[in-house]
Amino acid sequence: MTDITIFNESGCAIGFFTLTPFPGCAKVAISHHLEIHPDFRGMGYGDKAQADRLKLAKEMGFEILLATTV
Repeated sequence: MTDITIFNESGCAIGFFTLTPFPGCAKVAISHHLEIHPDFRGMGYGDKAQADRLKLAKEMGFEILLATTV
């Protein structure tokens, strides 16, 4: 499991997400708990976090990324 903190331009932690390898599938990851602090929503940070988690998953060798939602 890899926990990632999301920072804004000022270096303030504004959110996080987690990447977890899918059990039994070496090239599949689950992305969960993407959360942006309410004070920073609607400013594009969620879109940037989405792009960053896709890039990170590829860099970590995953070919498929599953995302959980509630």
